[in-house]
Amino acid sequence: MMWRLVVLLVVAMGMTVVSPASAQFFMKNHDYSGAPVRGDETDVFIPLPDATADELRASMVWSLRAALNVSALGCDFEPMLMTIPTYNAVLIDHKAELAKSFATLTKYFARKNKAPKAATSAFDKYQTRIYSGFTTVYAQYNFCQTAANVGRDAIFTPREELNTLAANRLRELRNSLVHPREVFRPAIRDAANCIIVVHNHPSGDPTPSDQDINVTERLESAAEIIGIPESVTQVALLPVGYYTGEDFTPTPRRPAKEITFFNQWKQTIE
Repeated sequence: MMWRLVVLLVVAMGMTVVSPASAQFFMKNHDYSGAPVRGDETDVFIPLPDATADELRASMVWSLRAALNVSALGCDFEPMLMTIPTYNAVLIDHKAELAKSFATLTKYFARKNKAPKAATSAFDKYQTRIYSGFTTVYAQYNFCQTAANVGRDAIFTPREELNTLAANRLRELRNSLVHPREVFRPAIRDAANCIIVVHNHPSGDPTPSDQDINVTERLESAAEIIGIPESVTQVALLPVGYYTGEDFTPTPRRPAKEITFFNQWKQTIE
């Protein structure tokens, strides 16, 4: 009797082990990867006229640093991403290459501006534009997750090779800033029947980049599925004025005092 019970128990266990699961779920992040960059792509970088190969590499490293810095400052809503300790570790591990990149860019702006004060001012504005280029609201989740992954890879990147990582991953970071899901979330929540997509051209050049065209096509496809009529209109905000439409036609600019902005917390900003 005992022997038969053991056999039945073994058979039951075997059936339990080999039975396939009825369903399996896997979580996978969206693939934002893109082609490697050289440092002179206007849809990814602030233009540096007449920059040498070394200066372009320095700009890639500094852009990567800016992206990871923004993620450390703005992604602390999810501690598991560890963007703050990751950024601090990158600063320590790649201290020499970061310092070299900073010195190279400092010399570039000194070469392009005769007066030391003008060179310092130009470099400061350049850095501000880089940081603002990675600042996002509606795509924050995508950017933070992507930046966390890139940051972890930066920690394990051999010293003096941060520029290689920057070349291979900066377009991925840039692509993560815009995603239809995040763009249309407030429109769906508020039952909007149209949207206007606004983005910035830090370079001051209103010409649509390949990324602008690609993003517009993706948003138009999503808008059609959701049922938002007409086509998506992108508005580029430039230092010299406003441009709208696929050909970025100049439009009249209203005084700032007549414009009211609403942030994500529904607070008004005059």
